[in-house]
Amino acid sequence: QAFGAFGLRAHLGVISRNPEQIPCSDGGLSDQYGGKSSPSEVTTMRNTLFFLALLAGCSGDANHMGNPLLLPLSGLTTAASNAIYSQRRGAVEVFVKTNHPALIDQINAGTGPILEQAMDTAQIPTQDRPARIIQLQSDLGLYAATPGALVTALMVYGG
Repeated sequence: QAFGAFGLRAHLGVISRNPEQIPCSDGGLSDQYGGKSSPSEVTTMRNTLFFLALLAGCSGDANHMGNPLLLPLSGLTTAASNAIYSQRRGAVEVFVKTNHPALIDQINAGTGPILEQAMDTAQIPTQDRPARIIQLQSDLGLYAATPGALVTALMVYGG
């Protein structure tokens, strides 16, 4: 059973193209409309649509990726931030492990030059320090037993 000008026919429930009726690869559209797109025009159109779809994802609204055109810059700034954080964490870790017993005593007392220097190294804002000392005192047993936990707490509180 044939389906007319499109050269399609049903054969056992399957629609197939009849090559004898459609010699053109564009389904006969060039016969009706007179012009065909060249391969370079198709590529240009495809690239333009891809670029427009990419730009459609760029918005000022919150999303999980951010602006995809800024991803290379985001990668560089993330790497720089990670390097700065790692350097600061290393300094805090060395300081805490070097001065651990005295630091625990000064946390317990609520003041002292070693405690102040630890907070300076961790970049804890001055206005936050009284509250942070109270928090450190509440978990003093943990910090006395595990210097790494104290390093983590100072880094969390730091800027």
